[in-house]
Amino acid sequence: MKLKKLRDIINYYKCFIKEKTGKSRFFKGSFAFLKSSLLLLIGKTIKVKQIAIDYDFASDTYYKWEKFMGKHVDSMIKSALSLSRTKNPVVLDLACGQGFVANKVLKKYKKNVKITCVDASEKMLLKCKQRIKDKNVDFIKDDAVRFLKKQKKNSYDYVFLSWALPYINHKKIIKLFKKVVKPDGIVGIISNSSGTLNFIDDIFVEVMVSKRKKIKRLNDLLFNLPDGENGLKEWFKEFNFKPIDLQSGEEIVRFKKSVELYNWLRQTGVLAGISEIFDNFKSIEKSIIKEIEKQNNGKKDFRSNHKFVSGVFVKKK
Repeated sequence: MKLKKLRDIINYYKCFIKEKTGKSRFFKGSFAFLKSSLLLLIGKTIKVKQIAIDYDFASDTYYKWEKFMGKHVDSMIKSALSLSRTKNPVVLDLACGQGFVANKVLKKYKKNVKITCVDASEKMLLKCKQRIKDKNVDFIKDDAVRFLKKQKKNSYDYVFLSWALPYINHKKIIKLFKKVVKPDGIVGIISNSSGTLNFIDDIFVEVMVSKRKKIKRLNDLLFNLPDGENGLKEWFKEFNFKPIDLQSGEEIVRFKKSVELYNWLRQTGVLAGISEIFDNFKSIEKSIIKEIEKQNNGKKDFRSNHKFVSGVFVKKK
């Protein structure tokens, strides 16, 4: 058994088998844990294809996420571009979404840049094309790891990855960054970090326990988050990248109604992959909203926390 699978099984045990619960919750949790462990062992987990389905769903409303968190992405981009090594950079925007990063890079370099935008979501990539109409920008539908494997060594001056790191094995992708980034080249990255969605995490555990018979896949997103600035730095240090700028923070979103919070989480892609965890997901949504209300414990508003970390790294020569 691979070490990661063993760690994930232990994490699910901690989620599903909680102390100080009644016998009914214990047995339901035990069933959910056993089923989850089996799904992990046979590889029934959320893959890029399932993540892309939910980003397709969010494509018309993703602007809400850009408005909410865009200032932090912008800060990372400015930090990375301040280290410009050439007047005519070759730039890769992985998991480009609707082109927030590529658009900023294009504004700085005008016509003196070559940008490749890559995303696994067809509808997000279409939005990106509609936003950026420039002959120096190419658009490719693919997942990040598969695309990078096909690239030649030392191909890019800049590689950017925004909000997609938890969906990917970090060792695989950082190793591929090392391959495709030129010596002294730059990686700019922003990601959700450990401690994000702490309230929402508990909600989905309880829904999975109560709807355990309908679980068909697992989403291990929250087990793949970097542990703040030090965690991200250590991940890149392993592959000979030098940190230039590290930032972290937390934003809180608040709504008056539980359904408003749930809709925002779905419409911004925060819950990407969730619709593919259960059979007949539409029948599960009411249970999720009900659990949000239950776990809110009578508070006046419904909120979700979004912890993040960003980094700018240089590939050592």
